[in-house]
Amino acid sequence: MAVFGDNNIIKVQTYCSGYGTAQSTGFGGYHTFNYGQTGYTGDRASGLTSVLKFTKLSDNSDLKVVLNMPSYLATGGGGVGLRLQYSLDGTNYFNDSSAGNGPADYWGATGYGGNTSDIIRMEYNSQFTDAQQSIDIHGHTGTVLLQHQFYVASADTFYPNTYSTSYYKYSTTQIFEIQR
Repeated sequence: MAVFGDNNIIKVQTYCSGYGTAQSTGFGGYHTFNYGQTGYTGDRASGLTSVLKFTKLSDNSDLKVVLNMPSYLATGGGGVGLRLQYSLDGTNYFNDSSAGNGPADYWGATGYGGNTSDIIRMEYNSQFTDAQQSIDIHGHTGTVLLQHQFYVASADTFYPNTYSTSYYKYSTTQIFEIQR
């Protein structure tokens, strides 16, 4: 294995959602973002195109996950929340923080107060997740599965990626493995 100094990037992997039919949802519960649309790129869990697969190389590194997602929120009465879930064993998923609702809580990722078009950018750091959740992503090597989920906070309708098939859009996620 190569020797790296602190804070050096060991590996970067980019994922693209592809484009396609609008995925929309109204109020209630978390929904997994459809990351397996037409033309998607990047490794996925077997048979699960919405679950990103990353192979972590070092037992002394953290993951920085960056999501860029175009979105549209119809009516904008309550906003949307986004969270990231990790799995180290392919079965059990845990949230990015102990609060469970992601960095913008369950309503603050898009704003509210009218129809809202936006490009949402979220960054997650597994060092924070390890501290919040008593998990050891830092010391784990091998497969890490990740999925983005969203929550609609009121009677709004949320469209991640594509609002209309006349105007296709796509999301990207970059995962950086950074030596500690």
